[in-house]
Amino acid sequence: KSDLRMKSLFLLIVAACLFIAQSSFAEERGLQFLSKIPEFRDLSLKMTEAQLRAHVEKHRLYIKELHFNDPEAESKRDRKSYQLITPEGESVFIYFLLSGACAGIQRMQPIPKQMIENEIGVAEYRAWMERRKKPNQASEPTAPSGRGSP
Repeated sequence: KSDLRMKSLFLLIVAACLFIAQSSFAEERGLQFLSKIPEFRDLSLKMTEAQLRAHVEKHRLYIKELHFNDPEAESKRDRKSYQLITPEGESVFIYFLLSGACAGIQRMQPIPKQMIENEIGVAEYRAWMERRKKPNQASEPTAPSGRGSP
């Protein structure tokens, strides 16, 4: 009986170590601040804009491209910026250089859930909520390609 307890404890410790190792290796250095937000934990400084769009579609996030009209803001004219919002109000800004490289990810103060509609506008919010109701195309099985039936 004691031997069985020791084996069970050993397996539990091994499982815990593997879980910790897996989660720490999955986090990109410098982006650990996103690890507790499921929709943001896979964001990467190595991603492209196409990968960002696929991520947004997969998690059904709100995305808004930000435009800066300040001609004095040299640093903002050479990049594209996006704001992502989760249904719970978590928010990040993601910056891309015009070359397509991700230049940074900044977590913003969460938006209180009841204020998201006011923050992005009633029409935008309703359109986003309608998109969230539709089946996720990324997770739907696709029909096999080819001619005829098997």
